[in-house]
Amino acid sequence: MEPRIEFEGSALTKLLEDAIGKTLGELDGKDVFRRTETAKKITGIAGDVVEQSLLGFPSNPSRDPDIIVDGVEVELKTTGLRRARRRTNMSYEAKEPLTITAVSPSTITDETFLTSHFWRKVEHLLLVYYEYTSRTPVPASAYRDFPVVGYDLHQFSEEEVRTLRHDWELIRDHIQSLKEAHVRPEEHYHTLSSALRAKLMFLDTSPKWPNRPRFRIKRAVLSNIVNKSMGRKYETLPRSITTMVQFDEELARLTRQHGGKTVRELMGTFHLIGSEKSKSLSESIVVRMFGARSTRVGNVDLFSKLNLVVKSTRLTAKGANVEDTKLFPVDLVSIGMETSFEESAIYSEMSEINYLFAIFETQKGTDRLDDVFVGFKHLILSDDMFEVELRRTWQEVHDIISERRLRETIKLNKDGTVTYTPRTKVPTTQVNLPKSEDFTFFLRGSGRDASNKPVKINGLSLYRQDLWIRGRTLSQSLNDQPYA
Repeated sequence: MEPRIEFEGSALTKLLEDAIGKTLGELDGKDVFRRTETAKKITGIAGDVVEQSLLGFPSNPSRDPDIIVDGVEVELKTTGLRRARRRTNMSYEAKEPLTITAVSPSTITDETFLTSHFWRKVEHLLLVYYEYTSRTPVPASAYRDFPVVGYDLHQFSEEEVRTLRHDWELIRDHIQSLKEAHVRPEEHYHTLSSALRAKLMFLDTSPKWPNRPRFRIKRAVLSNIVNKSMGRKYETLPRSITTMVQFDEELARLTRQHGGKTVRELMGTFHLIGSEKSKSLSESIVVRMFGARSTRVGNVDLFSKLNLVVKSTRLTAKGANVEDTKLFPVDLVSIGMETSFEESAIYSEMSEINYLFAIFETQKGTDRLDDVFVGFKHLILSDDMFEVELRRTWQEVHDIISERRLRETIKLNKDGTVTYTPRTKVPTTQVNLPKSEDFTFFLRGSGRDASNKPVKINGLSLYRQDLWIRGRTLSQSLNDQPYA
């Protein structure tokens, strides 16, 4: 093994500061991009440029951290960012989770966290950020135009280390349980990601067996790290919560404390008077319940890392009643170019979302402010929802786009006449993407008005498309879910 390159911290900082604002092509003094002349796709081309051209060392295939800074081993990770589209409180969001190192079933069960290969890799990180400025996937050669936008010599806080340790131990212990229960445990390693998805706070594993999985830091956690390094401030909760078990215990405690209070009473308790018409009132109440001063989940450190989505629903005699719910915008062009569901943006986004439903009991004919808080339901979508329903939607969209079968037609009334939009008086149109009549997860377009169609694809102009989940399916999932 070649000796690792050593840096003085001040020299490394100057090198990185000078790189900010320059493109990867401008930094490529070792002509790394020459390889793209014969290969359209090169995994890790941005990292190769940073390693070889910026920092001056060859790609390091060993299990050791890449460089030594002031005598400390440091692992280098180069990662792509996109401008945040949905969260106005963030400048950037991570393009994908941060892959750390392989999950090795043969050795992990003999490790402790502090002696693990994983911890050796993440104890000291150098994160170098470039902006992925394209809205769609590009060949490796196009990476030369992506600018470096920042870096972070990162160390996790003590509280974050407790979470990483707990997640890592859950993964190790699951592998150990498979070894103890089966003669051929490798035949059951495919359960690793699905069995722990609802329990892991910061980590996940991907891809699935029989492909060798790797530890990854979730995209929402990485986005939080990125924006902190760029000056974003988050509020810390008064109570330390480092595991999903503790999170659910806190939900139960808050239910005992506030259960039975009306929305009006909760508004008074948390000084939200005058907010009764706010669309985010339920979110504000929940955030204040946890002891935060803010009223938005995105401003709270833990909630940002959890990718927490707060919803409220009214409990009737028939149970929880949830309307069709908008999830997040999707990029049709990117879906058409993706090669597998497990590596898709939709899968990545959905697998990290934590839905927190605040349940309020209502009486027919009463004011919403008189609804009574019953409790929380922390919803993680089932494996069946992922592997059957979400996959079916992704596959349908992928095939329509990649096979250039996208069509737009004018919507007609029952008598065959054309329907018109009420404001702009233009013909109402529809596209042949998944709809709620046939799919649990479906797409629906939205825009400022009927003339606002900014999405250009296959020669058509479309509204921005969002992924939705069917309300009756979500209601059933909630009714089957116990209170936290």
